[in-house]
Amino acid sequence: MALEALADNYLKIFRYADAARAYEDLLANFSGQLGKAKLQGTQDDAGVAHVLSGAPVQNDKNARADSIKDQKKPDWFACDRTKCQQREGTLAAGYGR
Repeated sequence: MALEALADNYLKIFRYADAARAYEDLLANFSGQLGKAKLQGTQDDAGVAHVLSGAPVQNDKNARADSIKDQKKPDWFACDRTKCQQREGTLAAGYGR
């Protein structure tokens, strides 16, 4: 159904308010054409869209470009293979040889 695809695509691009409106229209006018399982899934998706409908549209302007490179790397990231295996116990267990 085209309206369902539209609502799903709105969710995928973070346009929650538009998705909520599309799901409301779908459920109000076409719920009789959906099977029981499909109706339940659509109602669930509509609920998610409704809850998130107040969230701002997400785009590149809302995200910091340097957010990933500024994150501290975990301790295991910098250790060499033997140290990591010894710490995790995999070398003693015979793995990774």
